[in-house]
Amino acid sequence: MSTAELIEIGVHGSASLAMQWVKDNVVPYVPATKIVAIAAGNEVVGTHDKALIGHMVPAMQNLHEALSSLNLTAPIQVSSPFSLGILHSSVPPSSATFKKPSLMAPFLSFLATTGSPFMANVYPFFAYTADPSPFTLDYALFNSSVGYTDPLTNLHYTGMFDAQLDAVYAAMAHMNFTNISIMVSETGWPSAGDPSQVGVNALNAQTYVNNLIKHVLSDKGTPLRPHQPLDAYIFSLFNEDLKPGPTSERHYGLFRTDFSPVYSTILSDSALLIDTSPSHNASLASKLAPTPAPPLEPGSPSPPSFSSRLVPAYFLTLPFLVCTNLLLV
Repeated sequence: MSTAELIEIGVHGSASLAMQWVKDNVVPYVPATKIVAIAAGNEVVGTHDKALIGHMVPAMQNLHEALSSLNLTAPIQVSSPFSLGILHSSVPPSSATFKKPSLMAPFLSFLATTGSPFMANVYPFFAYTADPSPFTLDYALFNSSVGYTDPLTNLHYTGMFDAQLDAVYAAMAHMNFTNISIMVSETGWPSAGDPSQVGVNALNAQTYVNNLIKHVLSDKGTPLRPHQPLDAYIFSLFNEDLKPGPTSERHYGLFRTDFSPVYSTILSDSALLIDTSPSHNASLASKLAPTPAPPLEPGSPSPPSFSSRLVPAYFLTLPFLVCTNLLLV
């Protein structure tokens, strides 16, 4: 959902606009398309726009009520993505708190009441660039043989991704919200960047994405929340050649704009060996979107192919995500 739509739907008395938005953007596509969540804006708190921030929870409430009236709240949840910049610190994870607890309280109350997930944009890459060292790189790429132990809980972390998730869980727990799950609404690693940017190359991007996929599919959870299933949306499907900012911002894609792969992933590796048992396939299918790519216009380039033993990922535009199901943003 765009910022303009969030403001309109968040205005008091705009339940009718929320209903119209759902009828236009959700109803025509279900159940053929498995839509699991609606993201109201993106990193709204990071804008520091008080008016916009004030519209976030009312907009989510209006959307939830519209979905409820159409009996769509069971399959479709409503939330809003946050960056980890909302935390004072994520090290150690157990000591993490929100910078603005009074702002977060109504948002967390909404999530707890509706059973919706906390959407977090999780980027170990940014933490690595703030402290570039061989240990930090391995830790960020899920490759650390040493890891990190939280001195307050004695929980051991072998990857920064889990530590960042547990920091969010801890921050919520410090506000007495202990039953809210996390959906990773964005995570990724750039494959190219400016000469001054460290750790930016295709090998690191490939390592991060493939290790992330293995980690999510393992259902190991995190040290603080073991065995808790997790949905993680990879940012992004395509490079965005027109995106402003550092060069790295244009190179998060798994594919170039001509559909050629930037690097190989286990999502598309035909040599990947997969347990073909019904129970494993059911678990895998729940994590890799079952919805096929939309038909191409005549003369369009062929889309990237995925292993026949993997359920094809859904191709979603602006932003591009590869994941379990479809997240409306």
